[in-house]
Amino acid sequence: MAVAAAATTITTAAAAVAAEGGGWIINGLCGVGNDSQVWSRTRWCGNVGGDLLFLRRAPKEVAFGVASSVGTSAFRDVSLLVGPKALLPLASAWVTEITSGPLVYRGDGTTGAGFGAWLFVGERRFNYHGPYSMAWGLTAGYEQSFGEGERSALIIGARLDGVLLGVPIVMGIGGLRGRGR
Repeated sequence: MAVAAAATTITTAAAAVAAEGGGWIINGLCGVGNDSQVWSRTRWCGNVGGDLLFLRRAPKEVAFGVASSVGTSAFRDVSLLVGPKALLPLASAWVTEITSGPLVYRGDGTTGAGFGAWLFVGERRFNYHGPYSMAWGLTAGYEQSFGEGERSALIIGARLDGVLLGVPIVMGIGGLRGRGR
């Protein structure tokens, strides 16, 4: 029993050390549809999100974890997705990430449940010194809600690292406090 507990503790500690996270901003176009059409309107779509991945100890290793994101099409609706994520290395810093899971959609006066799936291909730098890893590249997603106000969205866009949101905020706060002179 003690050996099993020790092995679990060592394995858990090793996996915790190998945790990495990231954040993103997606800017793109989407085709939005309804009950009868998959793509009836073209709109701007945006998305912000983050992930937490485990088991990756080197740039060319596979990782698994969880991701969550909040998206909108032309600020007329909002969708929240939370689900499992897999990172598959392609070459050096290039990776493919696959995320899927349930989503909650709110728009046009209705709320619905559904599912979503995202595919990302781009660079995700492995951080040897900290838990945050920067990523940028191309992404495609599909979201489908069911029930009253059924909606689908096919999204194609550029994924930029979330640090692009953080740096201006930190610099602005520093400027308001009179630092950086």
